[in-house]
Amino acid sequence: MTSAMRFIYLPYVFILLLVTVPVSAQDIKTIAVLGLDPIGIGKAESQVLSNRIRTILVNTSMFHVLERANMEAILLEQGFQQSGCTSDECIVEAGQLLGVKEMLAGSVGKFGEVYTIELRIIDIENGKIKAAATYDFRGEIENLLTEGAPAAVARVLQSYQNQTTFGKLIIRSEPAGIEVSLGGDKKGITPLVIDQIIPGSYEIILQNADYETYTNQVRIESGFTREISATLIPAFSYLQIATNVADAIINVDTLKGISGSTGLLKICPGIHRFSINHDYYLPIKEETNLIPGDTLSLQIKLEKAKGIMILAAQPENATLSISEISQQLPNSDPIELSAGEHILRLQAPYYYPLEQSVIIKRENTINLNLSLIYGGDDLSYTEKRQTWLMASTITSAAVALTSALVANHFYDKYSDAQLSGDAANYKNKTKNWDQVSKVFTTVTISASIFTIWNWIYVKNLRQELNVL
Repeated sequence: MTSAMRFIYLPYVFILLLVTVPVSAQDIKTIAVLGLDPIGIGKAESQVLSNRIRTILVNTSMFHVLERANMEAILLEQGFQQSGCTSDECIVEAGQLLGVKEMLAGSVGKFGEVYTIELRIIDIENGKIKAAATYDFRGEIENLLTEGAPAAVARVLQSYQNQTTFGKLIIRSEPAGIEVSLGGDKKGITPLVIDQIIPGSYEIILQNADYETYTNQVRIESGFTREISATLIPAFSYLQIATNVADAIINVDTLKGISGSTGLLKICPGIHRFSINHDYYLPIKEETNLIPGDTLSLQIKLEKAKGIMILAAQPENATLSISEISQQLPNSDPIELSAGEHILRLQAPYYYPLEQSVIIKRENTINLNLSLIYGGDDLSYTEKRQTWLMASTITSAAVALTSALVANHFYDKYSDAQLSGDAANYKNKTKNWDQVSKVFTTVTISASIFTIWNWIYVKNLRQELNVL
């Protein structure tokens, strides 16, 4: 290849790179390449050059290029003869049979020492030539493959692009900041302006993890601006369930074993079922319908459940006390109690008392058989001691009262003697009063000490025997 040839060829490679811009999959049209009509050269050379042009078109990614074998099979099946099909009408007919949007056709020939390639792209819908280009080349015929074909394709594609007027798209969303895809390609986030869009139909997709995906078909027209405003629907709602029982178990759909409160759950909109369970409370089973984007907070109050206790106790005259309610024991009769822990107390005369914790579960029946232990003489002695204490206390009080009366009598005599002025009698009465006051003081103190000691002794004895 000469330097002059390289100089001529390289600009067309650059042009070919410029026109092979990335195009969305929805923008790509299907095109078929008819074999170039040979003029002054062999049919074999023309066919090789046609194949090269087909390959170059595939590499531009601007078209879906119909494969040659498929194209020939379809035309053969329809009884269509490719040879001699050079007119635009014939080319349009072939394109209709092939079901393509556009056809590339042309010729390759030699005039004197100059080779020429003529290419044109025809719109099958209206039969008009959408783009056309020629390329003249002086040199060896082999160079048509390496230089002529790329240059001719670059020229016709440049002409094709120049015939296209772009459209514009403005996209807004509520909320803003939503990712936008157009024709399968990510374009940015809203609000967004997209320029230089090739006319055609596109699928627009707005996506965000917290919102339902928005999709729409949009038609971009040449030279026009299209505006899209989308309001996205939240993909999630929020649910919070709390109860008055800290260790109640809350189940929401497939979420199991949440204790006391669910916290704020991020959950899909729609109908959701939940249940609340506890051994001591009536169970709850409900459902709620969440609106998209809604926040629902539920405060559920659990009601105490009931259970049954059947108690058989010995002796039969034992007294039962539960939850500070005392009653005569209904031996072997069912007793309805609220679910939970209860302190049960049994007592009877001459028996040691019993205190026991009982767990009543929801809608359960518990059977208890309890027997008190006989206290015997220890308890009898305590009661007798208590009786004696009361008697001794009364006796001590009577002695102290009698002593006080006697002391008062002698005090009166002493006072009379003092007032009479009889010195001998006064001295005698004073001596008697001194003796009586000492006895009175001694008796009173002794009776008080004796009474206090008896009360302390009996109290300690009762505690030792655990008598209630």
